[in-house]
Amino acid sequence: MAATDIVRTIKSYLHRLEARGMPVSFGVMNGFRQELLGRILGLNGHINVYSEFGGPIDSKHRPLVKNCFTRLPWAILACPVAPAGRKVLMTDTPVDWPLAFKPEQASFYIQTLTARFTNPFTNHVQVLERDGARWLARMALRFADDKARAFDAFLASLHGVVEVMVPDFRRLAAAGSLAGTPVLASGSGTTLTVTGFTTNTVGVLKAGDLIQTSPGRAHLVLADVSAGADGHASFRVAPRLREPVTVGPLVTSNCRVRMRLMTDDAGANQTVAPVKSSYQIDLCEVLPS
Repeated sequence: MAATDIVRTIKSYLHRLEARGMPVSFGVMNGFRQELLGRILGLNGHINVYSEFGGPIDSKHRPLVKNCFTRLPWAILACPVAPAGRKVLMTDTPVDWPLAFKPEQASFYIQTLTARFTNPFTNHVQVLERDGARWLARMALRFADDKARAFDAFLASLHGVVEVMVPDFRRLAAAGSLAGTPVLASGSGTTLTVTGFTTNTVGVLKAGDLIQTSPGRAHLVLADVSAGADGHASFRVAPRLREPVTVGPLVTSNCRVRMRLMTDDAGANQTVAPVKSSYQIDLCEVLPS
């Protein structure tokens, strides 16, 4: 197929996408940084398709775009990717970490991101908090043969890139009374507002309780919370909100964080008689783009 025919075919498909309400534009990018990172990652496609705002195509339209390009007679592969330096493979639907795979030991915490500057003359240290706090999890697990087989299969199904919704096994339920019918009403920055508590009630939430603010986003209550005369309560949480909250009944049980395995050796296991396999799993939160 001649180059002009290829271009003509591409333009025809792009016009079809535009007809479905998806403006598309061609762009040419060059420069040393793009060339270097692209070659290092080795995932440069012949054609890159972006949304009209220059970012990734949303999950609703992604299958449509992929289908259009896979139907081209000369297309070998159409795959969702992201710009160099960001996550490479994107999954629309993360899987839930089965509660049956409960760790013997667990660490689940917020890792802050700071920059530290030390004055070489006075040793005075300045600390700057950066906007990159995220959840980290480390779990030590040990299973007998039958359960180890199931766990091996689960880890293999993640392929190292599939996102998984991980609960904090230390706190699967809130310690606060949750008196009333609490509803997550709004949130911004590091503040959430909940309505529907029983009026003038102390301890409706306790410091350290987790709240699910949207699918895959959990936030830690920083201080004990009491409801006011109107049944409302506004309180601070960490880490900061990066996505709009899901307005609705307050979720404080089995809160899950969208995470990904941190190493390619997650499936490594030490097995001793009588057939007990041990694992150490490290995961990090997948932050939104």
